[in-house]
Amino acid sequence: MKGKILKRVASAMLGLMVAFAAIEVNTAFAEDVLASGTTATITLTNFHNDGRAAGDKCYFDVYINFVPTKEEDKGKTVKITEIAFNVEFAGSDKIDCNDLTKTAFTRVYQTDFDGGVVVNNSNHTIGYAYRKVPTTTSESMDFIAGQNTFLGTMTATEKADPGDTYDFLVNGSSATGNVANVAAKDAKGNASAATKATITMKFCKHDNKDATYTDKNAKTHTLNCPDCNQAIVQDHNFTVGNEQTAQADANKLGGKWSKCKCGLLGYTNLNRLDGAAAYLMPDGKTYISAYEALNQIAVDIEGYKVIIQDGLNKFNGKKLVLTATEAPADSAVRKALASKISANGKIFTFTLTADGEAVKADDIKEGGIRVLYQLPAGSAYDEYVQLLKDAGVTGDFGAKAEKVNDKEYVAVWSKTVGPYVLPNGAAPAEEEAKKTTTTSTSGKSAKTGDAAGMVCLAASGLLVVASLYMELMKKKKNA
Repeated sequence: MKGKILKRVASAMLGLMVAFAAIEVNTAFAEDVLASGTTATITLTNFHNDGRAAGDKCYFDVYINFVPTKEEDKGKTVKITEIAFNVEFAGSDKIDCNDLTKTAFTRVYQTDFDGGVVVNNSNHTIGYAYRKVPTTTSESMDFIAGQNTFLGTMTATEKADPGDTYDFLVNGSSATGNVANVAAKDAKGNASAATKATITMKFCKHDNKDATYTDKNAKTHTLNCPDCNQAIVQDHNFTVGNEQTAQADANKLGGKWSKCKCGLLGYTNLNRLDGAAAYLMPDGKTYISAYEALNQIAVDIEGYKVIIQDGLNKFNGKKLVLTATEAPADSAVRKALASKISANGKIFTFTLTADGEAVKADDIKEGGIRVLYQLPAGSAYDEYVQLLKDAGVTGDFGAKAEKVNDKEYVAVWSKTVGPYVLPNGAAPAEEEAKKTTTTSTSGKSAKTGDAAGMVCLAASGLLVVASLYMELMKKKKNA
């Protein structure tokens, strides 16, 4: 009786396994749609320019969408063997379609299909064609029906006669074109071509007073233009307002500054009063730690941070890398502090590089760099400053803790990055818990809602169980 029940279970499991396999097979056969069951639609977006003079380049991004005739075909694969598209310009006197040196297409869609720019000035068109040579190949470019796919960026050149003073690249001027001659086919037929869509390319000066600025650093900012909805990376131009000068004192740095249109102050001739622990930029308002273009680097140590700030621009924007290494038990610094820290206490030493080259005290010269040591939990400021000094940290210390992102730090101007001491070991339990929850996990697993993954996982489990049972029955029979 028991054997019959087990056999029935195994049979049921095998039946389920076959059913799961059938689901997979049906899914595989049902995922394609013929090109002839779709309409190939080209759209152009992201019109922008990189200048305001005749001969400058203008750009637009090209997307293709194979819109299925049947709603149920959305999401299926369309296997395309050839694509060609043209953009026809009504304002042919504005865009130069003369030759390949005037027009280009930067392919983004990843394919090994051959391709080439197609230009025709008499018909006012520029375009591109994807094709496989020889054309008898069965290989295809796979697209998802109903989904926009970024093919690449078309580049054209503004056209102007010698001496022409017409300034085309201004707010309000535009070139009108039609998306024409979209052709796409697979091994069994052509996709329908979408009706011509009129597009207007508007070339913008990006000078709207309501523009916003993000991603400010020492050299550039990003302008977010409300006129053309583009994000443009620009170099700073510190010409807004008169240049101002301030002398260094106990709280602020000295130097000259003027403002960029993004609002960022650009500083030159930065200097520090000898022996002072300045924490403000020369304007006397901006904290050094809050200056958006500050070149700095931070390293996380056992849940705490040590930050290096190039407050005087000693490294001129070079890439800084800070590496922490725990001091061994037999090191001189560990022995010197043995009676002042717990058995769990830790000490770290550092190496600093700028553009890959090790930084030494002689490289930093006058004024120094700013080093911020996060104050360990339970440590009193003055006592911890003394502990750092005992560990060998030298320089001009701030009179009180400085807050950065709601964490307290000891700030010191120095020519070296001295040791960092955690007198009682790692960060508090809550910090450790936080670190644990943000740890990345490698490897793959089936996700909730991932039907294919769950089917494969279930089918694999049933196969293992059924196989084990069959092997057991075989051995029992042969016994």
